[in-house]
Amino acid sequence: MNFIYLKHLSCIPQTLKIRFWYLLQSNAFKLFSVSSVSSNEAGERQDFYNNGFTLIEILIAISIFAIVISTIFGSYGIVFSSAEDIEKGNKAYEMAQNCMARMTIDLSSIYATPYDFAKEDAEALRYNFLGETYDIYSSTFSRLQFFSFAHCSFRGRKESGIAHIVYYVNETANGDMVIRRSDNIFPYPEFEESDSDPILCKNVKSLTLQYFDKEGIENDYWDLGDNIFEKSLPKSVLITLETGTEETSYFFETRVALPLFGKQDKS
Repeated sequence: MNFIYLKHLSCIPQTLKIRFWYLLQSNAFKLFSVSSVSSNEAGERQDFYNNGFTLIEILIAISIFAIVISTIFGSYGIVFSSAEDIEKGNKAYEMAQNCMARMTIDLSSIYATPYDFAKEDAEALRYNFLGETYDIYSSTFSRLQFFSFAHCSFRGRKESGIAHIVYYVNETANGDMVIRRSDNIFPYPEFEESDSDPILCKNVKSLTLQYFDKEGIENDYWDLGDNIFEKSLPKSVLITLETGTEETSYFFETRVALPLFGKQDKS
């Protein structure tokens, strides 16, 4: 092709022929180079589109992805469940602590006065200190009634006076054992369990009150009007509380020294 061009350009001076020849050669090289690169790129692109993933490779990738995702979500589930358990434990601990604190305040403010134990009227019973036990199904719980200056009004009005307080355990409608606190000022009604009494603690497994005399002897029962106790209040009361669920338990214990222990005879 180059020969044909030069033959037809015989009338052109020799110097121009030489320059035209070099120009033609350089353009031909460029065309060849572009053509070669273009065909190589086309081949690479064709190979790229032809070399896809096999079905086994896709299944392996999906399996690895599923394992990673399940591990991540499992870890999050453990963290969330642990946080929920901790929150429930904190609430149970706080409620039990508040219950123990309330009982400590009431007992530390106990009220007792000399009276004639021969009387069997309301005046004699009014100032009694009575600690006893009773059964609910197969569990035994303690119940304590006494008089205290630590009256709490839940009637929406300001009240004051010596309160007849009873701590007892009963069962709610959903089967939960709770500690309730009965609090009444004069005139003192006869004690009866009531769902209107405030709940101090839920999920109660056991409530045990033990009474210690001046010699340090332990008793599960105490009656200020009983002669075997020499008409005396106990020196201290040990309160043991267990709360929780079937899987977990929380134990609390405190001992309250009574400020007016000893004989409560007439002076």
